Amino acid sequence: MLDVRDIRLRGLYRHSTVEQTDEGRIYPGLPERVSWELRDDTALYRTAEKEYLHDIVVGFYKGYYTQPLFVVEIVAQFQQPPIIDVSVPLPADYTLQLPSTDFIESVAMSDDSVWLPEM
Repeated sequence: MLDVRDIRLRGLYRHSTVEQTDEGRIYPGLPERVSWELRDDTALYRTAEKEYLHDIVVGFYKGYYTQPLFVVEIVAQFQQPPIIDVSVPLPADYTLQLPSTDFIESVAMSDDSVWLPEM
């Protein structure tokens, strides 16, 4: 069982949970308020061979944010199942779900939350 009492998450992860894979890798999970749901404003992107998440995210969000790299982890956690290691190329023909900027700003980046983990 994972003991997370000494793990502190900062920045975009401040409201996240700490999760562990069957292999023992630890990663930040989505807080309840950012849980996955396929919405009408979610864009779908079909990957080609050896594409990286950060390249796709920067290309998709570059007109919306001056620093689109900060959205990479939000997009990774938005997937079902979440992408844990963003440094690994995505498999070919993977359907990537890109949340809308409204979702990112109103839910994932908001400080308004009905659920906050104890830190």
